[in-house]
Amino acid sequence: MITIDRTQPRHYNGTHFALSQIVQAMMSTPFYGSEADKERGHDIHTLFRLEVSSITPEVAPVYEGYYQSLCMLTKLLGPTPIFTETPSVSSISYLPFGGTPDFYGWTERRQERVLTLIEIKTGTPQRWHPIQLMAYHKLELYKEAKRLLLVYLSAEGKPPKVVTVKHNARDWAAFQSALNLLIWREG
Repeated sequence: MITIDRTQPRHYNGTHFALSQIVQAMMSTPFYGSEADKERGHDIHTLFRLEVSSITPEVAPVYEGYYQSLCMLTKLLGPTPIFTETPSVSSISYLPFGGTPDFYGWTERRQERVLTLIEIKTGTPQRWHPIQLMAYHKLELYKEAKRLLLVYLSAEGKPPKVVTVKHNARDWAAFQSALNLLIWREG
């Protein structure tokens, strides 16, 4: 079982850095943006988790547009979850990091079921978003995914923007450099 303690220097099991710590080291900006962004993200992720689990959520009026966009996504992909927001740690022993992806399970693609890793976003695309998904793909529970998707939900209820993420050696090198910087800072 994985424990997450944000008061520890290494948040996951006391031995692995959180992906959010690594992104912050890379970008020199807060991982979540403002507190309002963080709250919105949390609430939308809860709606997503309920929706893919076939539980009809109660939707606050402020999130109605996001929820409409989310419903379009579930109709498009037909997701069947294996894990939703389940923490895991790196499958690579010399890269001590952990993370909690939004969704891992089966989705539809060209009338075929594909093992997919999905990360939901409610803000504007950021340079680090694909790197986050690439890193999640290196986690023990998620390394078998065949499809990596970033999904940008619309506040206005428009169709979501779905972006397929492919491995990018330069971005992966930047991630590893930021992780090594955190290890180096420990002394």
